[in-house]
Amino acid sequence: MVITIAQYLTCFFILAPEKEYVAILKDVVLFKLICANILSIAAGYIINNFFDAEKDQINKPNRFMITNLISQKTQLILYIIFNSIALLFAYLVSLKAIFFFGGYMFTIFFYSYYIKRFYWVSNLINAILVITPFFAITLYYKTISFLIINFALYLFMLVLVRSFIKDLMNFKGDWVLKYRTFPIVFGEKNTKGVISVLMPIFAIPIIRLQSYSIHAMKFYFICSIPILLFLIIKIWKANSQKHYVQCNNIVKFLIILGILSIALINF
Repeated sequence: MVITIAQYLTCFFILAPEKEYVAILKDVVLFKLICANILSIAAGYIINNFFDAEKDQINKPNRFMITNLISQKTQLILYIIFNSIALLFAYLVSLKAIFFFGGYMFTIFFYSYYIKRFYWVSNLINAILVITPFFAITLYYKTISFLIINFALYLFMLVLVRSFIKDLMNFKGDWVLKYRTFPIVFGEKNTKGVISVLMPIFAIPIIRLQSYSIHAMKFYFICSIPILLFLIIKIWKANSQKHYVQCNNIVKFLIILGILSIALINF
């Protein structure tokens, strides 16, 4: 749902601001692209849940009980159905769309099955996979928006920080199942240090975004700075899964608020 809203807001206010909202909503090709996006993402969550079943049983027992009311066989069937329909939508758009989403689906599968067990690479690939849908509609409009690139970089940094926090949050299950995540290889303290080093890098896209006419959207970035500073303090004080869940929720809040702030770009 968030990705769908993000893509339409991007079209409304960045990629096609000269068009009326109704005309964009009636754009059948764009609708097919967004359907392919959300179905491939949904399939990605299913396959990720499928491979994380053992880990979730340790880290998130309550969630495990709910998600596994659906059998793993049914999960795989749904995964295949969602990806198949996504590819059908892509086929109705163009051959390039098929290659784009085919590659995206394969990368999600390979990440869930293999890559996510390894530190650094898993965190980077995870962040890239989250922001990739933004570029599907950019390719459709055949325009390179440096505003989108800088905003995507900001979101990329947020997602990257969140992936490290999730590794801290899921430490117990990762350790039992011998995942080589960053906290397990280098320790909790060093992982917090990496998060703290990443935080100042947020200033780069934030400063670059100020050079564009983002109008009221700048208030989001002004408000996000103290929240990020508070997040650093909270991460260093965190010493339990409950605390890391709270940190994770703060980052999710910033991501969702950031996406919604696109609507302020013309105010």
